[in-house]
Amino acid sequence: MKNHMHFSGIARLLLLAMLALTACSKSTTDTPADPDAAITDPDATTGGQDGTPGGQDATDPGVKSGLTLSDPNVRGCEILLSEGTAKIDTVTFDGTVVGTFIREAPKVAISFVAAKDAPMANGAIQLTVKGDAKQVTVKKVSCVDVKAAPMAGVTATLN
Repeated sequence: MKNHMHFSGIARLLLLAMLALTACSKSTTDTPADPDAAITDPDATTGGQDGTPGGQDATDPGVKSGLTLSDPNVRGCEILLSEGTAKIDTVTFDGTVVGTFIREAPKVAISFVAAKDAPMANGAIQLTVKGDAKQVTVKKVSCVDVKAAPMAGVTATLN
């Protein structure tokens, strides 16, 4: 029974995180109904001066940066990043984390929960950044513990 209750808590947390991310997305009439469409780069249709999407070098594979949380008791978070002059191309989650992200340049919202009641490993969440990765800054961090109680003072860093 305890495992069922724990899973329900994680499922509820993920649902709340997804709803929060959806509320942060554009509400214009030209926004596609497909939720995965929000992940695409809005600059991709116009291209940069060199003809590549958003002015990025088409041969730039990007730099991998891991996301690290300051508190091992975190079980779920919503994180808002600002890209600066860089571009967050992808966000990937290993098997210990369930999550999603939405990119609306120059901001990226990431929402995730632990797949099990265990600390999230450093590097469980990876970002591929094109351009100067030092330009990406953490703007807001909102995390919860295993009981979905808000946690104060949690920080997230890219390394």
